[in-house]
Amino acid sequence: MKTDIVETGDFATFIKNGEKGTVCIFSASWCGPCVGLKKKIAEAGLEESLKDKVQWCVIDVDEADDIAAEHNVQAMPTIKFFDKDGNTKGETIVGASFDKVKAGAEGL
Repeated sequence: MKTDIVETGDFATFIKNGEKGTVCIFSASWCGPCVGLKKKIAEAGLEESLKDKVQWCVIDVDEADDIAAEHNVQAMPTIKFFDKDGNTKGETIVGASFDKVKAGAEGL
């Protein structure tokens, strides 16, 4: 997963790629459920299985608080989905629900 987005401009460019939808996980290094969710995504091979239509990023809310504030993130993990043009798509997920993340990613 791409994890080095800390600037608002970089995030906007990343989600407005014109080719793939984006799953964005707003997270923190100290957040146990965040770590668990990312581990489950990796173990399930979800990122790899959807690589042709979905890109993934992790935003550390402590390093990129402006991006988190812009997207009204108030709890971690928060997962947002964006279409290939950077528009929000589907529901925002608050909490470490792998099944909801999987369904949202598959719907992009």
